[in-house]
Amino acid sequence: MSIKHTSLFLCLLCSSFMYSDDNSIPTNEINIFGLSYHLNDKGKPRHKSFNQVNPGIGYTRNYSYKNDSKTDFSITAAVYKNSYYHWTGVISAGPQYRFGNPDKFNWGCDIKLGLMTVRGICAPVKPMGVLIPTINVGYKNFNVYCAMVSLNAIGFFTGYKF
Repeated sequence: MSIKHTSLFLCLLCSSFMYSDDNSIPTNEINIFGLSYHLNDKGKPRHKSFNQVNPGIGYTRNYSYKNDSKTDFSITAAVYKNSYYHWTGVISAGPQYRFGNPDKFNWGCDIKLGLMTVRGICAPVKPMGVLIPTINVGYKNFNVYCAMVSLNAIGFFTGYKF
C-alpha cells in the first residue's frame, strides 16, 4: 500500500473510532494543498527554487463543544507533493483555537503533533515526528491556512468545512 493510501486509510480509521459524547459537535473538513515558500531560497534563480506549487489533499475531523466558537481538538491526515522529495504523508492531532464569529469572519491558530513520512526519488519511506504550528483566516466554511512545515518552509493550503 502506498503512502497516499496508508495516510487516507489511517485518517478514516482514526476519525471513525474517535470518541464523541453528546456535548461535542464533530465537523469534517477537506483540505486542498497549494503553495510553499522557502525562507532560504532568496537569490536563487526560478528554475532552482523550491518555492512552488505543491498539490495535495487532506481530511480533518474537528471536535468542538456546543455554544463555543473554538474547536478544541482535531485529527488530520494529508498527502501532498513536497519540494524536496516526491510525496509526503502526514497524520497529526492537536488543539485548535478559533476566534471571531464561526458563521462569518473568523481566525485561529493550532499546534499539532504528528507523524510525517517522506519518500525520496530513490530513498525508502522515512517516518519522523513533527510539530506543526498553523494560523488561519476564514469566512463561513472556507479557510486559508499557513503552516510551518519545516524550519525553513511555510506551506499554504485551503480548507472547506462540511
